[in-house]
Amino acid sequence: MDAEKRVIASTSLQDVFIKQALEAETHETEKQDLERRKVEALERWVQLQQERQHVEPNDRLSFTKDELDQYVAHRKEGLAEKSLDWVNRASHALWNCTKGEISHTSIGAFTRV
Repeated sequence: MDAEKRVIASTSLQDVFIKQALEAETHETEKQDLERRKVEALERWVQLQQERQHVEPNDRLSFTKDELDQYVAHRKEGLAEKSLDWVNRASHALWNCTKGEISHTSIGAFTRV
């Protein structure tokens, strides 16, 4: 009977470790996916702004805080709570580095954040 209890306890402990490992792996995968999506979203947003303003890639591109906030709100739809925090952080970092002006210099500052 004691051996059986030890096996059950051991199995339960293994289940807990497996669950924690899977959660950590899922979190890391979500984090990597979010980073990829942030870069893709920023690139797409810049592309759309360039098309809208008909500017060359080497020129400066201006946007307002409200435009950024609207774009971010749209991109956050349907994301998990943990992902929302990362999107908010990225949005704040983008605004703090660019102050509404995308240029070679401001993007360089953003990538160093």
